[in-house]
Amino acid sequence: MEGGASGYPRDRWFVFRLGWGFMRSSVGWCFRHRLSQRCACGFTAIASMLALVGCSKPAGPEFVPVRGRVTLNGQPLGMGTIHFVPDESRGTSGPMSTGVLQSDGSFSLRGPGTRIGSMVGNHRVYLTMPPPEIGPTPVVVDGKVVVKGPPRGAAASTVRQVPKKYLQAKTSEWTATVVTGAANDFEFEIKK
Repeated sequence: MEGGASGYPRDRWFVFRLGWGFMRSSVGWCFRHRLSQRCACGFTAIASMLALVGCSKPAGPEFVPVRGRVTLNGQPLGMGTIHFVPDESRGTSGPMSTGVLQSDGSFSLRGPGTRIGSMVGNHRVYLTMPPPEIGPTPVVVDGKVVVKGPPRGAAASTVRQVPKKYLQAKTSEWTATVVTGAANDFEFEIKK
């Protein structure tokens, strides 16, 4: 038999297989080291439980659905991205959530990965807007590269109307408290 990296012989007992293969390898190890059958079964049961605990979903912050609407002087703000950043000064820390503003000013937040909504707690809220004076941008549509121009006319004018204080978390006056068990619908008004 060949020796493995740890010096133990590589035989069928050291090959990790799902299901019975793992149990056979655990029981075989116990018998080779002269442990009783009861000890071998206990060892296998404990190892199986530890494996199941290790595969469980990691605990993390609780996320709940969050929706809302942003208006500019009473009209829907139909472009940009809204950000909910946990406010550490008010006891909340963790990942931020973002949502793309739709043409009617509405948004739905998404967190990191596949998480929907925002984590529960206090947040500072701010916007990011597309730059009004950028040049053409390449965009892939249906597998083809299409050149998309910068916002023009009313869109560029709207971007310029958003006061700079709403474009940074530390200067924005918007805050939100996301709670469990209630509708988290927020309305944000930009006043010039």
